[in-house]
Amino acid sequence: MEFYVRVTERCNLDCTYCFLKGRKGSCDVSPEMVEEIIKYLRNNYREDDPENRIVFTGGEPLLVPHIIADIIRETRDLGFEYGLQTNGTLLGSVCVNLLFQFNVILVSIDGDEETHDRHRGKGTYKKIMENLKKLKLLKEKIVFV
Repeated sequence: MEFYVRVTERCNLDCTYCFLKGRKGSCDVSPEMVEEIIKYLRNNYREDDPENRIVFTGGEPLLVPHIIADIIRETRDLGFEYGLQTNGTLLGSVCVNLLFQFNVILVSIDGDEETHDRHRGKGTYKKIMENLKKLKLLKEKIVFV
């Protein structure tokens, strides 16, 4: 069972094709909504399903790492796996401990550098690649016990 949790509609990019583009009042989930999400996840996960997973999406979910951390902290005892769907530009600015909570990180890339930057903004492709290299190096240097 996979649960997709949109923690914000905000984004740090202005992609040419974004379905959230131009929305007024875009916001993060409220503290009350976080409580409701946690309650829903706790009540609807399947104990017999070895692949219970929560995937955090947005907008750009790494704009609100505290919300992601709260949900993970309150559902960790259920044995969920965690995923992140991100544009990748903020991977280098988020606490490494949070990033290591994810079993999978999905990074949106629109093709080669020229194509990607045309749709997402000049320099975003290089920034994403740099962030992914740093994350890979960090994971290789840490020993998990």
